[in-house]
Amino acid sequence: MKPSKIIIGVLSVSLVLSGCEAGIHENAEGSNEPAAAADWPAMTLEEMKTEADLIAFATVEDTITKETSSGIYAQIATLEVTEAISGTAPGKVELNQSTDFVEEGETYLLFLLKHVTDSYYYIVNYAGIIEEQNGLYSGGILEEDSLSKEEVKSFLSE
Repeated sequence: MKPSKIIIGVLSVSLVLSGCEAGIHENAEGSNEPAAAADWPAMTLEEMKTEADLIAFATVEDTITKETSSGIYAQIATLEVTEAISGTAPGKVELNQSTDFVEEGETYLLFLLKHVTDSYYYIVNYAGIIEEQNGLYSGGILEEDSLSKEEVKSFLSE
C-alpha cells in the first residue's frame, strides 16, 4: 500500500472520530462542559419523610444559572414557601439544583434537605419534586395518583 493512501486513511479516520467527539460534551447551556447527571437511590415515602428537613408546597419566584467550581451548571431558585407540611422555613428559601430544574411561576410539592453549611436547600430524591398541574399533584413519590393539596397532606400524614 502506498504511504499516501495510509496517510489519507489515518487522516480520514481521525477526522471522523474528532467529529463524533465534538457533540458528546454539550449541555443545555451550549458549552462544551459535561452536563450534570444524577444517580438517585430509590427511596420509599417513609424514608423521604424521615430524610427531609422540609416538606412543603412552594412557588418558584425566580431562577439563576451559575457554573460551579467543578464546571457543572447549577440552578438556584428562589422559592416562596406557601405551606410547610413538615419542618419549618422562612417565607423564602433557595433551592440549589444541578438536574431536573424547577420552572419560574410553577408550584411544587417538595421534599427538601437543608445544606449543612450553606443556607440553601436541595431535593432529597428525584421523586421528591412534584409539580402542580391544574390544582393536582401526581407522579414522583405519589406514583400515579392525582391528588389535591388537601389529599396530599392527608396522604403524607398516614
